[in-house]
Amino acid sequence: MFLKSRLTSKAPQVLVTVVVFSIASGVLGGALLYLDASSRNVLSEMTSEVEVDLEVSVTNSFYAQNSTTLPILFHDIIEQQDVSNLEMLSVAQGYSKPRDLPGASRRTILGVNNTFFQSFGASFSLSDDTILRNGECYVEEQLFIEEGLAFGETWKIPLVVYDSEFKPVFHYGNLTVIGTFSIAPSTEMAASQKFSSLQILTSRQSLEYQYGSLELGGLNGIRHVFWLQLDRNLLHQSDPASIVPGLKTVKKRIEQAALPYALVERFDLLESVYGYGSWSSTMTLVALAFSVPSVIMGIMLVNYNSEILADERRREIGNIVTRGAKGRQAFVWVMGSALVTGILGSFGAVGTGILAAVLSGTTSGPLQFDLSRTIAVEQALNPELILYVFSFSFVVGVAVSLPSALRALIMLPSEARMKIDRQTTRQGCERVSPVWEISIAAVSAILVIPMLGRLGQQGISSSGSVLFAMTLILLFSALIIGSAKALSRLGPFLRRKVLGRVGKTKLAIGPRVLSRNLRVFRTSEALGTMFIVLVFASGFFSAIASSTGAEHIRDLYTFEAGADIVIHIEPGSEYASCAFVDEVADIEGVHRAAGLLRTVAWLRYMTRAGTELLEVNTTYPVYAVQPERWSGAAFWLPYFVDTRDIEATLSLLSNSSNILSSFKPLFQTADQSGSGQPVYTDEISVSFLHNETLLENNCTIVGLLSDDETTESKTYLPGVADATDFIIMNIEYVYQTLNTSRITEVYVSVKEGSNPEAVVQSIREACSNETLSYDVPSQEYDALFRSATSGSIYGVYALNLIFSLGYLTAGMVLLTMIRGRKLRKQLAILRAMGTQRHSLSTSLLLDSAFSTLIGAALGLVLASFLTLTVMNMPLVYAGSGLLVEWSRLTVRFLVPPTVTALLLALSLAFALGSTYFISNRILNRNLAEELRTTE
Repeated sequence: MFLKSRLTSKAPQVLVTVVVFSIASGVLGGALLYLDASSRNVLSEMTSEVEVDLEVSVTNSFYAQNSTTLPILFHDIIEQQDVSNLEMLSVAQGYSKPRDLPGASRRTILGVNNTFFQSFGASFSLSDDTILRNGECYVEEQLFIEEGLAFGETWKIPLVVYDSEFKPVFHYGNLTVIGTFSIAPSTEMAASQKFSSLQILTSRQSLEYQYGSLELGGLNGIRHVFWLQLDRNLLHQSDPASIVPGLKTVKKRIEQAALPYALVERFDLLESVYGYGSWSSTMTLVALAFSVPSVIMGIMLVNYNSEILADERRREIGNIVTRGAKGRQAFVWVMGSALVTGILGSFGAVGTGILAAVLSGTTSGPLQFDLSRTIAVEQALNPELILYVFSFSFVVGVAVSLPSALRALIMLPSEARMKIDRQTTRQGCERVSPVWEISIAAVSAILVIPMLGRLGQQGISSSGSVLFAMTLILLFSALIIGSAKALSRLGPFLRRKVLGRVGKTKLAIGPRVLSRNLRVFRTSEALGTMFIVLVFASGFFSAIASSTGAEHIRDLYTFEAGADIVIHIEPGSEYASCAFVDEVADIEGVHRAAGLLRTVAWLRYMTRAGTELLEVNTTYPVYAVQPERWSGAAFWLPYFVDTRDIEATLSLLSNSSNILSSFKPLFQTADQSGSGQPVYTDEISVSFLHNETLLENNCTIVGLLSDDETTESKTYLPGVADATDFIIMNIEYVYQTLNTSRITEVYVSVKEGSNPEAVVQSIREACSNETLSYDVPSQEYDALFRSATSGSIYGVYALNLIFSLGYLTAGMVLLTMIRGRKLRKQLAILRAMGTQRHSLSTSLLLDSAFSTLIGAALGLVLASFLTLTVMNMPLVYAGSGLLVEWSRLTVRFLVPPTVTALLLALSLAFALGSTYFISNRILNRNLAEELRTTE
């Protein structure tokens, strides 16, 4: 009864304690509940990208018998439970030419039935929907250009295989080209292995007839495979843990029905489920690691709140003991008060976590929110996680606050006075070396950065490594705490220096006292600075990391496309020329437009083979551009060209003999010992084949779109992200040489503030033609940001930023209250000596502003360091949904000015507002009462 009455009478303090408990672990609960709620959507997204769930390959044993047939195998597989669709394909593999010749590439010819495109057509983008008839084929788009083919042309397609003596054997098939194909972007990563060498699509009958000289089975013959689609209800189990065993059971049933004549070669759907498990474990670990600063701030808030209540609790204990209460009753009151507030606060933490999870579901990109995407509350109600969040909040809160309460219970007033005196003396005299903090931070950084690299690039297994996770979180915590403590030592020192330079006479006394106070209470002030540093580190890290990653994703997708908008003219179409580029440039919203022609040429140059020079004579891709337009239309970053001046370098292409290249030929080889630096030349021979005549031109390389001169260096060609060897020429010279006026692409940059999708619609209306297709990278990266997979990590970033503002509000109030308690005696004495209240109030506001700004600067340093440790890790920016190579371009460190300024403005407003309110309360108290009661 006494406990109830005391808690009721102290309702405001109890409410503050409950709120502090609630937000202390709210970010942790919000992150865990949000990731769990979004997991179903992530699983659906990951598995929807799998077009071929399972591949069954016919074994060599089948071709060595005559007791069963392919239709029987087909029937046995399709009859199995959970198999929803099945297609049989014929495959022939070899080389385009003997392997020891320049330009030789692996060649796969795929024979399909016409029903294949209805079942698995999403795996390919076809230029035409024409049904494949006998003797017809589709050719891979880039190969079509390189071979200079035309629609309706009959192509004698070589397929080179090797016999048992490793001698090349040529097989030819005559097929009519009716269209082109490319790998669909949505399945590019999943299909990269399956279709890496696929160059020809034809019918099964055509493949087996045209290349009938090949043996059946083996790597050098025609073989058969089955592609399956399974019933996706297998993925909608009530228990996610049962999905993998269910899929394995399906695999076993299919193999039992097909063996020994066929076996499961690939199970992409199962691999995708494994990938989901890895994503779930990795994102949970990332969320926990990135929430470390927020959790530390929550613990510090509970500790600050306990410090504020300690003196009052000590007086209350003294009152009830004086009135006859026994020690056991006082102990029950102290324990009961701590447990009740802990339980109420832990329920609050669960509620805060659920609310945070629901709000995190609105994340639609880096620090962007869409309220229409809010997840349902019931999705966030995972009983196991709720119990974990409740337990964590309760244990941490009680563990932090209970010791101070027990000390207040057993401490006599005389001991309290001696403790304060000792603490003040010790804080004024001790000079603890920061070597320990710096050492801990350095050792943690050395150990944690490689672990973060592994986590960000590969993730962890679906079962997760508990030891790895615990080690990473502990090291990351040690890194943050050690760095924050080391940086926070600069806070009181810098504030003393700044306050010491305040030269106004009417403010001289206040800053001097505050400066002395910073020297006396160095340890506690450094702790307060550490809290501010962590607040800004968490907020700035979330803002900088998410903005840096998002900008890099935009760069990657725009670089892969080539420009804000890329218009593709289907191969074989004569619709577009440079006049079409002028039409596009005049459309509203278009900033620049430039045409590009893809073709091939023969290059002769020298390279090194050991210590000898070797002449190479081979075909190279040629990209003919409009130099005066291309620099403003295509996507460029300064380091793409070795001169760092894109526009000036491209202007040199006005001379038809000047070219850009991905490499430079060798002029001089190494000495006989094989050592020495190679010497490169700018001269190279370029020849075009026109009307069976080879037209040669000696060209000068005026710039490199690569890191260095070697053929192995990283290249930078907008629109052809995977280009390795190429040259760039003036389109007018190529026109004159080949007697053509066509283009294959138009690169378009849009005006600032214009919507690329609206510009595309305007182009469609003005230039309606079915031979045109469009790449709009903004659609791709917007879709990525809105996906559940990548949205999960941006939800965690947004969660930490929002909670940073909450910690900032509560922390500034509590810090100001603690500082006010320490200054009450000094302020009372200054008032008694005649110092004006306005002067003291202004001094306190200045000190609060300096404290906030210094903490913000130090927090920005720590946030920048944390961002640098993770900014080359794609998984912590895009989940696992990124379809482009993260390291293709250099990640650019980006500090978002709007969010940074907003966070700083809000922090100053909270700090100055709380300081003004609390200082006025202190300065307006009765002076005589203050001098009598202040310790």
